[in-house]
Amino acid sequence: MKFTFSLATVAIFFMCTATSFSYKSYPGTTNNSLIERTIVTDTETLSGAWELMPILASDTASGRLAHINFDTKANRFTGNTGCNTMGGSFYHDNDSLVFNSVQVFTKMDCTGYNEKAFVENFSRTNHYRIENGVLELLTGQTILSKWVRKEVKESSPKI
Repeated sequence: MKFTFSLATVAIFFMCTATSFSYKSYPGTTNNSLIERTIVTDTETLSGAWELMPILASDTASGRLAHINFDTKANRFTGNTGCNTMGGSFYHDNDSLVFNSVQVFTKMDCTGYNEKAFVENFSRTNHYRIENGVLELLTGQTILSKWVRKEVKESSPKI
């Protein structure tokens, strides 16, 4: 009886904790990482936070993913290059998107990461599209980078 109760307790514990985590992966990648349960917000508008979909190994060389947060009312953005913090201004209308200025605020050295090329892609961007929740920054018909809505961690209810 005691063994059955202990086994049932352990089984319930694992079922409860297993639902607190999910695997996060990006299309075209094999890099899955364990994260907390997340909530994905609006995937149809430019405004808000987006996270880079890593395509090249160098995209994650710094150990962090680049992210960007668009404030479409103020035409400003903030974020992280994957190495340093960045910010600036942009213009957007319909599917047009032009970054007026991109400034890198911190100056950490991230070996193996080509931050210069990453930042230059913002100045090359002339429009964007959002398809199936994926933000694509483009120059002409060439995709410069792909982004997914940055996930918001779900808060545990306080008891």
